[in-house]
Amino acid sequence: AGIGVCCGLAIATKYGAGIAVPVLALAAAVALWGHWRAGRLALRGVVLAGLAGAVGLAVPVGLVGLYNWVRFASLFATGYGGGEVGAIQGGGFWNGLGGLLISPGKSVFLFSPLVLLALAAWPAFARRQRGFALVAGCLILTHLLFYARVPYWHGDVAWGPRYLDFVMPLLVLPLAGGYEWLARQRDAARRVALAATVVVCLLALVVQALALTVNFDVGFNAAGRGSRYWNWRNSPPLLHARILGERLGEWRDARFPQHDGLIPGAGFTLLNEDDPPWPHFLPREAALHVHAAGDGPVHGALVYEDARAQRDPPQQLAILVNGQPAAGRAEMPGAAPATYRIDFTIRPAGGSGHDFTVTIRNDAYAALGPNRLVSFAATAGGQALSVQRRPLLLPFPQDSAGRWSWFLAARNQHLADFWQWYVAILHLPPGLTRLLLIGLDGLAGLVLLGAAVSLARYRDLPAR
Repeated sequence: AGIGVCCGLAIATKYGAGIAVPVLALAAAVALWGHWRAGRLALRGVVLAGLAGAVGLAVPVGLVGLYNWVRFASLFATGYGGGEVGAIQGGGFWNGLGGLLISPGKSVFLFSPLVLLALAAWPAFARRQRGFALVAGCLILTHLLFYARVPYWHGDVAWGPRYLDFVMPLLVLPLAGGYEWLARQRDAARRVALAATVVVCLLALVVQALALTVNFDVGFNAAGRGSRYWNWRNSPPLLHARILGERLGEWRDARFPQHDGLIPGAGFTLLNEDDPPWPHFLPREAALHVHAAGDGPVHGALVYEDARAQRDPPQQLAILVNGQPAAGRAEMPGAAPATYRIDFTIRPAGGSGHDFTVTIRNDAYAALGPNRLVSFAATAGGQALSVQRRPLLLPFPQDSAGRWSWFLAARNQHLADFWQWYVAILHLPPGLTRLLLIGLDGLAGLVLLGAAVSLARYRDLPAR
């Protein structure tokens, strides 16, 4: 009865789950027949068990049929349309089968490399659990053959072949038998098998890390349509690696610039790619990164506007270079009305260091209001340093609709955009959000630590 109810609930969740029912029903019939032949179950018990399973299946399926009748005036109209099951099975079989197995866009082995290890362990699994392996294998094959004929076999938009999600637990189940086989091997064979296992596991970790840093919608839109599934250049793991590499390069160049220049940082929010960084209303604290090779003097100059009728009290902007008060500070009226110029030293003559963080701090921000930075300039050896842009980041929206789309905006050049996206759209209190992130990071660390310890102690594998 429990198995029947579970099958019925699976069908109520996804109609495609119905393809598992014949396999499980046949397995149940064979098991009951075996118990009856062995004398462990009377014929009456076999019949009652069969009826219980059928009734358990019929109740949820009957409710689904009733729902279809109320909504579509048909027991069998599921909402998929287009001829229902006939249309769903109208795709090209070989194209779908090849796509699910070997295509660079949707191969199950590419997105779940652990399946390769599981296939190698399947003989050991089948020897120990022959019936279980037979049922699992039939479930895997029925799903594979069924979805190979679905015109939408790839299941986009998704990371990998999402229709095979249903059998992923069965695909990796033989790994337990693989561990047992590994424990019985000689040292040389064990080392070779263990090395191959480590390589595949590391590859699997890389693939999943790429999935959790770049949102698959971003990759989907970047690839475009056309040869998405059979073009290695558009293969999602490689495409995500390329997108992530480009983002890393942009942020690396902003954090560790290779050419002399200054880069506006925190406090300089730019909403468009072509927006100039100033004039700009300064927040309580803003920062700029200055890169200047050599050992000659580097000077900074900022012009700000204080439009109050009376400068009482006078505005006092703190200028820090690498966290220390700037040397050689001098303030004077600017060329335009209500403007003031502050000159200071970033690097003295003969000084060391090539990278400097200039912080502009307004300690009286709340009392005197924001200041309007008219311009900022830095010179090295008398030559003005060019202003460079850091990757564009739009302000994070507070409304739900904006949060759903913020990470997917192509203009945003944030480094990672997937797991933070899921946390952001939950609208949890900030403290709980931090606790959740710390817990997830800690759990990931424990898993990696456990894997490392297990590999280090492989000699004790038989005892463990």
